[in-house]
Parts: sequence; structure tokens; C-alpha cells
Amino acid sequence: MKRSAFLWLSVPALLLSTLAAQTPVSAKASGECNTAIAGGSGNKITISCSGISATQASKLTVLMNRILAEHMDLSEVTSKLDQISSEMNSLNKAINPLGEAPKSARDLLTDGDSLMTSCSAISSRWSGKNTSRQMDQIAAMQNQAARLQANASVIDQQFAPAFQAKFGPRIDALLARYRRAMPDETNFPDYHSVQHQHDIVGFNYKMSDLYNRYLMELRTSGGALDPAIAKEDLRLSQDLMDYFQSSGKSEATAKTAAYPGNYLALTQPDTSSEDEEELQLYRKTIEPNLIAWREKVLLYVPTASDNTDFDSVHTAMQLNNVCRDIISLRLVLQTKIYRDLQDK
Repeated sequence: MKRSAFLWLSVPALLLSTLAAQTPVSAKASGECNTAIAGGSGNKITISCSGISATQASKLTVLMNRILAEHMDLSEVTSKLDQISSEMNSLNKAINPLGEAPKSARDLLTDGDSLMTSCSAISSRWSGKNTSRQMDQIAAMQNQAARLQANASVIDQQFAPAFQAKFGPRIDALLARYRRAMPDETNFPDYHSVQHQHDIVGFNYKMSDLYNRYLMELRTSGGALDPAIAKEDLRLSQDLMDYFQSSGKSEATAKTAAYPGNYLALTQPDTSSEDEEELQLYRKTIEPNLIAWREKVLLYVPTASDNTDFDSVHTAMQLNNVCRDIISLRLVLQTKIYRDLQDK
């Protein structure tokens, strides 16, 4: 338990000879320590400190006795203490650059982290259910269409070169930007793995996962978002899904012309399934808090985007876009806070 402690320093008469003839005086210093100077033959100075332990008082006594014994320059001692304090402040800023930000701003960042975690959990679970459902559908389709596939090899062989010619340069350019932004990353999607129309869904998911990893790295490093990456990633994702639909219909038309039966019904996996349980969980636990959080962020960063319609979420893909919007908005807020601190 902390308590008041008293330090007694006996100062040689020669050092305080001008005080010896004076009447005893009491002087107060700023902080939690007070001094009492008594004149006379003893030349005794009593320092009374509150709120410190006996151990701390003992260390202070040792320090003061050393200063007196070694005749240290008090101004130099004070200067060194100020220097140490300054270096400690600089170290604290380096370790926690947002430590001096307003509490309201830090709370917004923390709330954004919580929303990202919750949103990602629901999105991953929902996407997992859809993926499992789609894989079952695709497996059933492949079994039913095995006879047709043997006779349609020529059509299938034309798909990969056409896909690579259409999307290869765009994907290479986007991956080059990612490599510059993420020099330590080694896991990049390979579009050469897209050999059939149904491979587009898996490849598009890998590109979306790469973008999410890029955003998380920015949040960790405090870097700024490259708008060219964000824009091209979104455009590429939309174009891939459009190509998935159009190429599926074209392929089905060609194969239906060559072979009897409803081939289109066998090759169109469900990519927009709603899951009522996950949707209601989003509506109750994420959406209200997300709307309130975004309103607070926009008060702090009025120029941030507020175009996302959180109420329009009906599929896992749409929820994934909402999660990405949370990450992007949080990065904008973090950048604004950093700049405000640097401008001080």
C-alpha cells in the first residue's frame, strides 16, 4: 500500500551557509513532494512525498545521496531525465502510433475491427454452405453429363485458350500490382487452372480472397489503399461472373445443338442461393451496428464513400462485398487519424 514517506538530507553548512541565519521556512514544489528547509547549525532539508512506497522512497534517497556525494550538476541531471523522457515518448509513439489519437477515434477503429470479425465469420460460413451445395450440384451434373463430355472434348478444349486470351492480360496486370504491394506474399491465383466454364467460380473466389488478404495487410502495416487495385478487382470479379453466365449459355447452345437433352439444366450451378439462417443473423447482429458505425465514421471522414446499401444483402457474395466495404472504410478512417496526428 502506498503511503507518505519522508526523506532527510543533511546538507553541509558550507553549501547552505546563506540559509543558516534565516528563520525556518516552508517551501512547496509542484507534484506530490513538498520540502521543508530548516536553518540553523544542522541545515536539514526534509522532503515529504505522498503516494509512493517505502521501496521507492529508499531508491530516491540513494539517488539524492549519490548526487550530493559526486557533486553532480543538477541542471545536467534534469536535462538527462528530460532526454530520457523524450526518448520514451518517441518509443511509445513508434510502438503505438495511434496512442495519442482521440479516444472516440480509437473506439471507432476498435468497433470496425469487431464488425469485420463478425461479418467475416458469417460470410465465410455462408459461402461454405453455398460452396458445398454447388460442389454437390456440380458432381451430380458431371455424373449425368459424362456421356456428353466424352463427345464434346473439342468444345471443352476451346474454352481455356479463349478464357486466357480474354482475361490473361488483365489478370497479369492486376497480379503485378498485388506483387508490388505485397512483396512477401507467395500465394497468388493462377488463371491457367481455369480449364472449364465451372472453374471460373473457384478462380473468382481465390481472387476475392487475395483482395481480402491485401486489405488485412494494409490494416496491419498502416499503408494506404491503392484505388487502382480496388477498382480493377471489383470490375474483374463482375466481368468473370458475367463471362461465367454467357460462356455457359454459349457452351450449352453448342452442345445442345450436337446432342439431345437439356444440357443447360445440367451445367448451371446455383451461385445465388439465399440462406435464411445466415441472412437473419446478419440482419440482427451486423446490419444495425454497421449502419450506426458508418454514420459515426462519416462524421469523422465526410469524404468517405457511403454508397453501399446494407439492406440489399441477400446472398453470400453480397455479404462479402459488405465485409470488404467495412475494411475499406476502416482503412480510410485509420489514414485520416494518422494524418491528423502528423499535422499536430
